[in-house]
Amino acid sequence: MASSMEEDQPAWIADVEAYVSVDRAVSDEVRSDAAGRIVQLLVTGALTFLDLLRGMETCLVTTDDARRARGVLLLAETVAGYAGDDETVGAGARPLPGGAASLLSQYFASKLEDFAVLRAALAGCIALLRATATVDGAPGLSTPAVSHASATEMADRFFDAVHVPSLVQADRQRGYQFLLALVSHPETAAVGPPLGSMNPAEQIESVVAACDGEKDPRNVLLLCELWTALPRAFCGDAGSDADADDVKKRREAFASAAEELYDVVAAYFPVSFRPPPGDSIRVTREQLAATLRGAMCASGDFAPWAVPHVLESLAPDKKPQTLDDALATLIACGRAFGTHGMGPHVRNVWSCLRNLLLHPPAGPELTAEGTARWATRAFASEWGGAELVDLALSDPCLKDAAQALRGEGADAMKVDSGENDGGGCCGGSGEHEHGEGGEGGGGGCCGGSGGGAAEGASATAADVTRRGHALVAGAGRIIGAIAAAGPKPAAAAMSLGLAPLLDAAGVGPGGETSDVGPGVGPLGLVLATPAACGALDGALAGADAPDGPVAVLGDVGARLVGLFAAAAAKEIEGTSALRVGDETEEPEEERRDNGGILGVAGLRTLLSFPAGAGLIGEDGTRAALNALVDASLEPDPATADPDDDLDPEADLRRRAGEALAAAASSKSDRAVAAATVHTAVPRLCAACDGASASLALAALARVSAAAGD
Repeated sequence: MASSMEEDQPAWIADVEAYVSVDRAVSDEVRSDAAGRIVQLLVTGALTFLDLLRGMETCLVTTDDARRARGVLLLAETVAGYAGDDETVGAGARPLPGGAASLLSQYFASKLEDFAVLRAALAGCIALLRATATVDGAPGLSTPAVSHASATEMADRFFDAVHVPSLVQADRQRGYQFLLALVSHPETAAVGPPLGSMNPAEQIESVVAACDGEKDPRNVLLLCELWTALPRAFCGDAGSDADADDVKKRREAFASAAEELYDVVAAYFPVSFRPPPGDSIRVTREQLAATLRGAMCASGDFAPWAVPHVLESLAPDKKPQTLDDALATLIACGRAFGTHGMGPHVRNVWSCLRNLLLHPPAGPELTAEGTARWATRAFASEWGGAELVDLALSDPCLKDAAQALRGEGADAMKVDSGENDGGGCCGGSGEHEHGEGGEGGGGGCCGGSGGGAAEGASATAADVTRRGHALVAGAGRIIGAIAAAGPKPAAAAMSLGLAPLLDAAGVGPGGETSDVGPGVGPLGLVLATPAACGALDGALAGADAPDGPVAVLGDVGARLVGLFAAAAAKEIEGTSALRVGDETEEPEEERRDNGGILGVAGLRTLLSFPAGAGLIGEDGTRAALNALVDASLEPDPATADPDDDLDPEADLRRRAGEALAAAASSKSDRAVAAATVHTAVPRLCAACDGASASLALAALARVSAAAGD
């Protein structure tokens, strides 16, 4: 009789038994194949969900916890596979039969109270919440497989029966997936998230209690996704009817709980996770940082806590990677919170940026250049760019740099890292930078005991260069970062930031350098190089503006030509004094000045501006080109070693020739290309008959090749 009954059973019962078997000898592959065959029967209509439930009755009600859990999990996998929420079926989303969806929804909700099958029950709820169902009497139409009311019942049972923090990692993961599926319910936008029958404030409290204290990186990723979705679920989008009573209540509840909500994700910032060797989790630090950033910036209601929290991580003593994360998050906050959310914090933002620009990190994750690029994004922002530019250009650190450029004994001292409004904050002990003076006495904003001017008067040129290096380099980074933000910030940076400092350095209105004091010339190059490069970036950013180009350089252009031309002609000496404090460097007597290289690079930059944004008139362009020709024809000194591959004169000539070639092939300003042909080429041709014939031919070959292209 038993044999006859077994013969009457459908073949798929064997697949059910294979899947729910507690025999450890049954492999995962066998179970997966069994589930796949059942799904195919459901898809083809050879089996219905109702018949499947009837056939699985014994394993779904058994007192054997392991067997019952496998039965519920099989049912969850068949739902996911049928609906296309699983790799088992590759045909895409498929609506569940309407009646089956309702029955399955009730079943899985009831199983949330059965701890032994909780993971499987959550899998089933998640699959149903993601699925759609057919509508009886309306072929071709579909509706959410779980109605808003049924989802609300699921949530009630979940919060009543499940204490998520006490679960193992895999079950907590399912719990977060379940909550994310609830807040993503298709009817959430219309009637709010189905997070239980509680009021909105209690719903939020329940979610926070379920998620607070998570440590596993895989779960943190899911938690951050959930936190990104919560503001939309409670507050709706910009098109929501803000006057509706239910919407207003949800928004008020969210705003009231904003600090508590933010604190949940704030605990993970800055990210300190490092995947261990042989990591099988396969979650990267970058993934965590990016996902966390989205959660921290998910709602404008987070702004009062998020921005100060991020600024705390912008202290100069933080690790470069932490600083990079914090800067990226700051810019993300600006995009998300806008002027309203960022406005109260702009001064503090500048305080943090100035400290980093004056004392940039030097790690592989973030360098001085990287710091300046982040600052440029802030200067270019809509949420505070204009105010940040004003604060930067009026900051006393530029006055400190002017004092150093006048050779008045300014020490390169540590800038305070506390919050300030830009007051005299360049005083300190002198330990942060590599200065040669003793301890600053704190008199005046650059330190010193009142004898600084006398010290500067008697100091050697190298002392002036070393003492002023940090201040002037910081000022150059600030001006360059502002200038790179766009044409208008660049013009302001040149006229309000750079011009007064060139005055202090003694660079005349036409670029004359005769009044530049001993040791100040190298400082001028340290200042002008990042400023000019930043101005070029800013000009290029607005090259296609409908209103036409902005004259970025203005009157400063001619002064920069004179300064860089003097450097290219090696009239500015002492740049080796900028290289201090590195015990691994070569002895001082073997150091070489790189002023010529900086000069050639600066001239090349000035000739690269788009038409109308760079040098004014033809005189400045011709002066820059003539300086490059002179540099390309610079002869070797009598003491030069012909076998020295690193001969500085040969390197300078090569760079000058390449700069001329770049000018000859300029696409951004045809006038520069034409001026190169009319100014540089005749001079190089004339030099082909003299002692510098070989040098002229080499430069001419570069220019001709570039012009031909």
